[in-house]
Amino acid sequence: MAGSTSAINYLIGKKTAAPRAVTVLFGGDSYLKKAVLTQLKKTALPDNDSEFSISHIDAEKETWRDVLDILATRSLFGDGKRLVILDDADDFVKKNRNAIEDYTKQIATTAILVVMVNTWPKSTRLYKELEKTGLQIDCSSPKPAELVKWLQHRAIESGDFKLTSEAARAMVDILGCEPGLLDQEIQKMSLTVDPDKPLTPEEIQNRIGGWRAKKVWDMLDAACDGNCADALKQLERLIYAGEHPIAILGQVAFPLRKFALAASIYRFGEQDQKKISLSAALERAGVARYFLAESERRLKRLGRERAVALHRWLLEADLAMKGESSRADRARIVLERLIVRIAVPKTVPLSTTPEMSRLS
Repeated sequence: MAGSTSAINYLIGKKTAAPRAVTVLFGGDSYLKKAVLTQLKKTALPDNDSEFSISHIDAEKETWRDVLDILATRSLFGDGKRLVILDDADDFVKKNRNAIEDYTKQIATTAILVVMVNTWPKSTRLYKELEKTGLQIDCSSPKPAELVKWLQHRAIESGDFKLTSEAARAMVDILGCEPGLLDQEIQKMSLTVDPDKPLTPEEIQNRIGGWRAKKVWDMLDAACDGNCADALKQLERLIYAGEHPIAILGQVAFPLRKFALAASIYRFGEQDQKKISLSAALERAGVARYFLAESERRLKRLGRERAVALHRWLLEADLAMKGESSRADRARIVLERLIVRIAVPKTVPLSTTPEMSRLS
């Protein structure tokens, strides 16, 4: 099967199309690219030799001749098939467009070239040629209607439970059109739901806590931005809506610990003269690839010194809430103190602020 399709259609198709000699994954959703690539590997390569038959190429370091050499090299194990993945290839395609066009017309190898790009204009000759001979999969952000079908498919595939279309639509309404975030919720629900009883929209609302989850992120965003008043206002709304401060701390601590770890990894790299990007540090800290851009933006807002101090602040808050400040009114004060610490502008040294005196 040649031509073009969306990532969602590819993933939920009853008969998954086999990858073509040149297969392109384009669009900006990292989760969808990863999911499609995983499916491509399963379809193209047997399980027993896939480890030896996959090559990842850094498009910034290799030439088109290097790519051709890798494509022509047979695997020493299995049936000799190869899957060659060209990562971050936007600039590479621009430089070698004519050569790739020629390759698509006279392919001389059984290897499969997977090109990973963000932009892929339909007006180019290469796009039109691959409509006839290749496979092009659009990994852009999907529409809500597509996600409803995909969520129903994922519920059965990964959790062996059922979602009605109304329940799936409720998930999209609450969490938005982010497949990675939606899939996380599917994984969580698969641990506790009754597989014989389809979930209703009301149950989805109770499980995900849509408004509350959104307000927690709004609060964290405002604090990282240095907008203390807005962050405290969001906290007040959450508490008036029935959220206990301890539960709120648990929700904000998960991403904040990763920010702290990423900042430490980044600083150690600098000290060892092995500097890495902030995005790479976040990924090593455990941030999923499809959340990297948003997490990097928040971490930059927070600033280096506050990010490194987060582990200490979170530990103090956790110990306080488990001890003398376990009551809701006292736990709220602990949480407010944490927000103020985060929200102090990053241009202000920690030691010049009364809230920070013990941390200087």
